[in-house]
Amino acid sequence: MSPASTTTRLTPTLLPLNTERPAPKLKKRAVRLMHELSYQSGLSSAYGWLRESLMGSSVASILMYHSVPSPAEQPWMDPRNCLSAEQFEGQMRFLANRRHVVSVDALTKQLAAGEPIRRGTVAITFDDGYLNNLRVAAPILAKYGLPATLYLATAYISAGENQWIDTLYSAFRARSRHTLLLNLASEPMVWQLTGAAECEAAYRAIAQHLIECLPAERQALLRLIDQQLAPTAYPPRLTMTWDDVRELRSHYPNVTLGVHTANHIDLRTHSHKTDEEMQLSISRVLSETGERPQHLAFPYNRYNDEAIAGAADHLRSAVAIADDPVVRSTSRLSMTTRKAAPMLSRTSLYALPRLEAPQSLTLLKSWTNGGFPDVTSVLFGKVWTQPY
Repeated sequence: MSPASTTTRLTPTLLPLNTERPAPKLKKRAVRLMHELSYQSGLSSAYGWLRESLMGSSVASILMYHSVPSPAEQPWMDPRNCLSAEQFEGQMRFLANRRHVVSVDALTKQLAAGEPIRRGTVAITFDDGYLNNLRVAAPILAKYGLPATLYLATAYISAGENQWIDTLYSAFRARSRHTLLLNLASEPMVWQLTGAAECEAAYRAIAQHLIECLPAERQALLRLIDQQLAPTAYPPRLTMTWDDVRELRSHYPNVTLGVHTANHIDLRTHSHKTDEEMQLSISRVLSETGERPQHLAFPYNRYNDEAIAGAADHLRSAVAIADDPVVRSTSRLSMTTRKAAPMLSRTSLYALPRLEAPQSLTLLKSWTNGGFPDVTSVLFGKVWTQPY
């Protein structure tokens, strides 16, 4: 890995990289408006209440967060992976006051026992193991008495090494050179990084390629990018160490540790690595904290049947983003009703769906009210799950 993982050399002059969340097109804005109106009118909430009361069916939302950066960290991180401390606290305040927040552990036990889910149930999760999860997010969670689950990419924690996406993003932002020549999937690619749009295209293409790489190839490519772009500065440490993890567990016992593999690899492309990654990550958390993790987040939300089977050999649950974005419980439905309504079947414990937490508090409210996503699907033929 490049020195960008650990060292700050200079105060950076950061160059344009257009990674702000894009404004949705007119049709998508109209769908979003209809979605929000269904919430604000009370229709979506009423639908959730009726479904729970009359059909014995309820849903839960698992929210996916990554980073809540401090001001010093924010310039070095892709905005699409971040929520400000103010946004995050606003969401936690709402969830504490208006929703039923449970841990992933409690939710999976309910599902395994076939128990009904209380309407408005929400679980809070974080991926990767960012230092600001300890310094910024955990105190806010504790302020409102909320549990959360942190899925750790354990090899990065062991090295105190920044996530590869942050290393890539930082190299682009602090570059002193503007030509990049790389061989991606045996195809030479040349980019002239002279404007925000060109940088965005290159950044996205390289990130997509790195998702499917194994660690050695990923590190070699990041070193080559570092050499060619010659960044004038490097980010601070953005990832926890094991000392930080132990501090987190000592001061914030409502935070549960899960795993995100050891090396943050794509288990759909490399499903043959599932067993190895499970053993490495689980054993490392156990040896460093004395606690055996029970839950997995599939990196990049990618998995297949082989990866699910491998996770099931070691853990009690796994989460990922899915087409149906809520966790469903149908413990009181008769078999006839289940056959007539296949979308209401109980969610697999090893493909529990998550929603990427939106920046909009209105969307968060509507996604967690018990009527989402079915009322908008029935009325408008659309399910709005984009976080912007």
